[in-house]
Amino acid sequence: MRHTSITAGALIGTMATVGALYLAAMNSNIERADLITTSAAAAPQSAKEALNIAILGSTGAQAGSYQDADGSVVMVLHISADRKQASLVSFPADTQVAIPGHGSGTLRSTYAMGGAKLTVSTLENTLNTRIDHAMVAEFAGLEALAKQVGPISVDNPEAFTSNGTKFDEGRIKLTPDQALTYIKRDPTDATSDSVTVRQRLVVEAGMQKGLSRDVLSNPVKLNRFVKTTTKNTTVDKGFTAGAIANIARSLRLSSDDVKLVRVPLADLETVKGSEVRKTDTKQFDVFASALSKDKLDEYLEKYPTE
Repeated sequence: MRHTSITAGALIGTMATVGALYLAAMNSNIERADLITTSAAAAPQSAKEALNIAILGSTGAQAGSYQDADGSVVMVLHISADRKQASLVSFPADTQVAIPGHGSGTLRSTYAMGGAKLTVSTLENTLNTRIDHAMVAEFAGLEALAKQVGPISVDNPEAFTSNGTKFDEGRIKLTPDQALTYIKRDPTDATSDSVTVRQRLVVEAGMQKGLSRDVLSNPVKLNRFVKTTTKNTTVDKGFTAGAIANIARSLRLSSDDVKLVRVPLADLETVKGSEVRKTDTKQFDVFASALSKDKLDEYLEKYPTE
C-alpha cells in the first residue's frame, strides 16, 4: 500500500494552529488534481456551512490512477457548521455501494473503475451529501509519521502473527515499529482483507492522535508532523492554501480528539464469491440524514459507534 489518509491529521491540525504564511509554505508540498466530480450546483448540499472532506488511501501510484488501483482506506471528515465538532466517518473498504455508472460494487473497487473522482462521487451518492474537498496521501512517509506521532492503541479484532511478531486480540498498544509490522502483509497471508482492516485501524488511531491537543499545542511536534505528512499529498484543485486558511480561522474545536464514527453495517454476505459488507439500510438512512443535516452529535448521543 502506497497511500494513507493519515496525512489529514496534519492538514486539519495545521488549519487550527498556524497562519496563512506558514500555510502558503506548506502549500508547495501538496499536489493538486481534479478529484471532485460533480459541480457545486449538481451535488447534494452540506447542511448550513458544514464541511465534508473525503480522505482516501489507495495502492494506485497516483491519486487519479486507474490501473492496478485499490481503494483500501475511505473516510469522510465532517466539520460542523459551528466549527466546534469534527467527526471522522470510517467506511470499510469492502462496503457494498451503488457506484454511479457502474452498478453495484465495493468502495475498494471504485478506484480501479475511475480513480479518486469516482470514489468521491460514490460517497456523495451513498451519503446524499456534498463532498466539499478530497485528499489522497502517499503511504511512503508512514514510517517517519509513526515516529512523530508515537505509540497508538487499537482494538485488534483477532490474534495473529505478522513477520515474527505476535499481536493479541483486544485493545493493544503499538509502538511506531510495531504499528508498521501490524499493517504489513505477512508473506504467508494469502488474503488482503485482514491487512486492510488493520491499516484502517492504524489510520484511525493516527488521525485521532494527530488531532490531539498534545500535537496541536506543541509547535515543534506540529511542525515535524506537518513537514512529514504533507509531502506528496494530493488534494482537489479547490483546496488551496487560501481555502485552508479560511477554514483555519473558523475552527473552534475544543475536544482533544476527533470523534470516530463507524457507519452502520449489516452482517457479512457473500456476493459473486466475495465477502462484502452491506449497510444496515434502515440505520444507515438515519445516519446519512444526521450527517447531511449536520446533526451527528445528536446521532452519536443516541447511537454511539466507538
